[in-house]
Amino acid sequence: MCASQIAAHEHAYGTEFDFVLWARPDLVWRFPLGDLRAFSKDHVHASYAQHLELSDLFALVPRRFFDVYAKAYQDLQASGYRFRCLTRADHERASAGKVCDYPGIGHCWRCGFGSIGCLLQHHLIAHGIPLRRIPFEIVDRPDRAREVPLPLRSAKKKVGGNGNGRRRCG
Repeated sequence: MCASQIAAHEHAYGTEFDFVLWARPDLVWRFPLGDLRAFSKDHVHASYAQHLELSDLFALVPRRFFDVYAKAYQDLQASGYRFRCLTRADHERASAGKVCDYPGIGHCWRCGFGSIGCLLQHHLIAHGIPLRRIPFEIVDRPDRAREVPLPLRSAKKKVGGNGNGRRRCG
């Protein structure tokens, strides 16, 4: 994982990074991020999908928060922790604000449309990490048109997806 490589580099050179830029490899940057000195080291800076839920596409993470941020993804392997795409049943519970039993998140929570970013957002909130928004439009996902459509079983019942027959995560 990159978190251990970052720590090893800092140890080897006796220094610490101010920020870590977490970014998916399929992004195209439309605009420069700007002067890092303008960003607070007291907040994780990230975009929000649909202006409702934290996006997992990219984040500018102060180094002191990065271990907790990366831990959300590392916990995929942990027994009992479910940091993953939400199932349809999870999404229905989250939409109703009835998700109260996720290991690692000690409060009940609600998601607008059930993205994995929502789960990341509540992981960070559970660890007391404050968030600030970066405009989502700073990046683009050119390969999004190549997402694999999910089969629809009937007009009444959709299998996963976000209403357009495409996967919600990834």
